[in-house]
Amino acid sequence: MAANLSLSLVQPQSANFLDQVQGSLEMTHIPSADVRIDICKRMVAMRKIVGVSLGYSLCPNPVWDMLLDLYLADHDHRAVFMLSLCGAANIPSSTAQRKIVEMEKAGWLRRESRNTDRRCIEVKLTPDGTWLVNSLLDGMIDILQSGDPPVPLQAYPNTDPARHGVSAALASTQRPS
Repeated sequence: MAANLSLSLVQPQSANFLDQVQGSLEMTHIPSADVRIDICKRMVAMRKIVGVSLGYSLCPNPVWDMLLDLYLADHDHRAVFMLSLCGAANIPSSTAQRKIVEMEKAGWLRRESRNTDRRCIEVKLTPDGTWLVNSLLDGMIDILQSGDPPVPLQAYPNTDPARHGVSAALASTQRPS
């Protein structure tokens, strides 16, 4: 049953999905927002399959899960609050809050209190956070489109905010080649 579920998730929503990906990459080398959103939704679905199948405690990726959730929320013009973002990470709330603080320090997101209720803290991607997610999605789209194996990790700048503060990747407008 799991094989059927995963196969249905990777099938394109439209018959010309790969043509859209290839066309957007060939024309501008930057995928369209619609292609990025489609890949983002697929990534969320894949993360859920892995989490449900193996258990979220065995394969946590809270930063990626939260970045994807915030990216989709931004696209949908939907507010995301701390409590729901912690739930999107599928980890204990205290751990999720520490990760949110790390991402805020890295400049990827910001927290804003509502004037009417200080307990409601809205979380939003910053322009640097959006750039980071776009870059990651573009790299994944490149891999899917080209069929080439992934670029070795050494080709990408280290983006670990705990080790280097604001990522060197955010200072560059070019993706690794």
